[in-house]
Amino acid sequence: MSETLASKAQGVWAWILQRVSAVVLLLLLGIHMGVMHYIPGEPLIEFTSVQVRVKSLLFQVVDAGLLGFVLYHAFNGLRAVIFDFGISEGWQHAVNWVLIVAGVGLFILGISALRSFIG
Repeated sequence: MSETLASKAQGVWAWILQRVSAVVLLLLLGIHMGVMHYIPGEPLIEFTSVQVRVKSLLFQVVDAGLLGFVLYHAFNGLRAVIFDFGISEGWQHAVNWVLIVAGVGLFILGISALRSFIG
């Protein structure tokens, strides 16, 4: 099985972006936890107060980013595991496209679920 220079470069970038997405996920998760669970002067979390927070632009941007980075990180990790089985370049190309379509579809589904709370 011979690897082309382009596929090696793609693997390096996937590896680097996996590490970058992990760091970004930690930052976004910290912001999400702060916005959702540590509001001063509000001891109980109720649905109406959550709805108010969900309507804020900060929450929407953080949660959309969190969703996007989680999906990228998860599917890139799955891609790496599948590629470790030594599949051919043709199958690698097919796996890439299946994961991209699934990731975009789940992102759209997640954003539409988030928007339903804004109502």
